[in-house]
Amino acid sequence: PFIVLGSADDSITKPGSDWVFRAKHNSTIVANTYIDYFDAMRKQDPSLKRVAIMHGNGAWPTSVSEIAEKIAKERGYEVIGRQAYDQGATDFRPILNKFRSDKVDILLTGSYADDGIAIARQIIETGLGAKIVAIDTGSSMQSFIDQVGSAAENIVSTVTWSPDVQYEGTAELYEKLKEKAKEEPSFYEAEGYLALKVAADALSRASSHERDDVRESLAKTDLQTAVTHVTFEDYDGFKGQNPIKSLIIQIQDGKHVTVFPEEISAQEAKFSK
Repeated sequence: PFIVLGSADDSITKPGSDWVFRAKHNSTIVANTYIDYFDAMRKQDPSLKRVAIMHGNGAWPTSVSEIAEKIAKERGYEVIGRQAYDQGATDFRPILNKFRSDKVDILLTGSYADDGIAIARQIIETGLGAKIVAIDTGSSMQSFIDQVGSAAENIVSTVTWSPDVQYEGTAELYEKLKEKAKEEPSFYEAEGYLALKVAADALSRASSHERDDVRESLAKTDLQTAVTHVTFEDYDGFKGQNPIKSLIIQIQDGKHVTVFPEEISAQEAKFSK
């Protein structure tokens, strides 16, 4: 059997295989988490209605953005546009200027490191004025804050795990990951730990180490970890997918903090200024 460590593309577990298991989130879970977060913020400010989406043309940014557009429309948001760009692009001002003229309330961006950094800087240059800015997943790394500086404030992103999330064992896991990585650990290190934890648990419960027995043991996983609770479910066309609860982190005072879901958050979410 195969345990997915890092990839989140829906197609891996949809339709999936009896031999593939994923403990981390997928594109659909990520997209739903963003819209759930927007809904929570809309309770504080009912004027939040107009959503703009921009994304690189790679598989992951496109997948999340397409699904988010669909869900946003279903939830009653006005999606004023979804604009794709070449993954190597560096000038996003034409897109941002158009969104500014459309008076967007929420900007959702699917990006990687370099384009995410450029977009954050150019949001300030163009005076976009959105009350919520999400840059997935470019803004989730410490290097993003280091390079963007104050322009990073209040930007949000989804992650599978954050060092301050209110789960039992999070603090201890953070210290262990930091010791091994020799730097601030991100959700990437946590996802690696999670996959190994799941594998070790399944092997310890399997009646033998023959592949059929290991697969059966994986399928019966019910494991609480410091990253997330893990079960492998067949639902909504997915197979062997953990219905994980993704997190929203926000950059506040130059640091990533967990702001959603509220019941496991470390800080209250803020609107962009």
